[in-house]
Amino acid sequence: MTRLWALVKMALLAWSVQWAMSYLHAGAGEALCGYGAACLFAGFGARWRRRFFGPGQVLEPEFYDEVATWLYRAGTVAVLAGGALYAVSALRGGTG
Repeated sequence: MTRLWALVKMALLAWSVQWAMSYLHAGAGEALCGYGAACLFAGFGARWRRRFFGPGQVLEPEFYDEVATWLYRAGTVAVLAGGALYAVSALRGGTG
């Protein structure tokens, strides 16, 4: 049940990023950077606030440390790829 709560929390975070990016009419580069920032936020939250994912994080700290590590990696890649996509698009004269 605790892992389900963590999954719901991540789904809500992803939905809120999608809503914000569509509200801002963001292009692909900005949206990818937004998702990367959300992954980094969740990864840092899991490390700094030991109950970021709920009570399951206290019961299974090793599992959530591994999740935080993967969120760091995914966030870093997404932010860098989104920035590169945005830069290429800007150099071509387009948006996002």
